[in-house]
Amino acid sequence: MHSGLENGFSFFYILSGMAACFWGYRIFKAVIGIAGFILGAWLAAGIAVHYMGGMGIVPVIAGVAGGLIGMSLFVTMYYLGIFVLGASAGWLFGVIISGIAGSGLNIVFFAILAVVGGVMALLFQRLIVILSTAAVGAWYMTAGAFFLLGNGYDPGSMFRIRGNVIIPGSEAGSVIMITWFALAAAGAIYQFSRGRRSRESDKDD
Repeated sequence: MHSGLENGFSFFYILSGMAACFWGYRIFKAVIGIAGFILGAWLAAGIAVHYMGGMGIVPVIAGVAGGLIGMSLFVTMYYLGIFVLGASAGWLFGVIISGIAGSGLNIVFFAILAVVGGVMALLFQRLIVILSTAAVGAWYMTAGAFFLLGNGYDPGSMFRIRGNVIIPGSEAGSVIMITWFALAAAGAIYQFSRGRRSRESDKDD
């Protein structure tokens, strides 16, 4: 059984992921804030759980406080947020490669991809922001949804724990990967088409 806190985080993953996937470029500052909140909450709650030996009110308070700190840092430090978003997309790309290859997770390889993704996001902001928000948003949606369906992994770890989840050939892994790719593609296409219509409307005016 999932706890109420875990289910609540999963619903938050789905809703925030949907916003990022389909409207990420238009609401980019909000997306950065959400990403900062999730990262800060995840780190702070994880540390509290580790030292408290389990869930309770203290990890919840720590998670909210860490989330608010992360959100404020990401919003005020705009380019840091762009870099982290691109780095997240680079990390997820590494997950795809390792899943297809069926190999273990090499932390150096992932770190290189994360840095490359972050730098690319700074150099080609619109293109990378759209692709990154679509990919990361789709990941949040997929992770939250499959967790609620009872796949046994929490949203934060679903794509980095090996087993019968992301490894191709397993039924669950194939469904998760296909769902993630389909949502990411749909989100990117929608954002690009919406941006094109907006530019055409500006020209007509």
